[in-house]
Amino acid sequence: MGRVLSIMEKNRLILVAAAIASLFGAVFSAEECTQATKCDEAACEALGSENCHCSGNETSIPIADRPMIVYLTFDDAFTAIAESQFYHSLFDGSYTNPNECAIRATHFITQSYTDYSLVNRYWHMGHEMAAHSITHRNDVNYWKNLSVDGWKDEMVGVRKMIGQFASIDPCQVTGSRAPFLQGGGDNMFQMLAENNFLYDCSWPTRAYGYIDAEMGLYPYTLDYSSIQDCPIKPCPECAYPGLWVQPMTDLEDEWIGSNPACPTCGNLCSMLDG
Repeated sequence: MGRVLSIMEKNRLILVAAAIASLFGAVFSAEECTQATKCDEAACEALGSENCHCSGNETSIPIADRPMIVYLTFDDAFTAIAESQFYHSLFDGSYTNPNECAIRATHFITQSYTDYSLVNRYWHMGHEMAAHSITHRNDVNYWKNLSVDGWKDEMVGVRKMIGQFASIDPCQVTGSRAPFLQGGGDNMFQMLAENNFLYDCSWPTRAYGYIDAEMGLYPYTLDYSSIQDCPIKPCPECAYPGLWVQPMTDLEDEWIGSNPACPTCGNLCSMLDG
């Protein structure tokens, strides 16, 4: 009997030790995430404008010298139907930039139904290919609660597929966009930082540029805390030096009262990447 009690007591101590180890492990994991602090303008400037930019600050380029930049982005599968009905005529050289170069776009790619031969062709034409997940699951809670490893499986996974099936160097796939713009907060941004992504374009804003495009938010890095509002939670709270956020700026028209669900709103007419 005494031997049985001794074994039970030993097992109890093992369970207690495991629980304590788990607790310390959780604390250590939380400490690994560096809480973002208020922008240190001097320190950020010392890193160079290509490496650090505080949220809320404009570019240093004088207004008179700033070009107007329009981003064209497309989400989901790169299909033959989309290419024949939209991309072919849009990117055949008919539309050009002021320097007479043909316009190009960023394509946030998902796995299903993508024609990788077209991805290869358009990449060689000068288009950017970026990650938009493998599965693009319809359940937004899946993305909202996804772990760091889960985000890695989705985003690094589709980057590898683009590299393998489209014969593009995976290192050229440096941008990401979460499905449905449902970001994963620090889990998602930790994954991006750990896997050499340069920017994310998933985070929308209603506080900046929603009614007035001139009040839009300039792209910034997550070296320091962000001033951007968080319409779709969760948003990151930690610092990720050198990782850029390209804000998604909603624009609405002035047809006030047209939407019964929001009598004081206009209609959402566009979404700009910055």
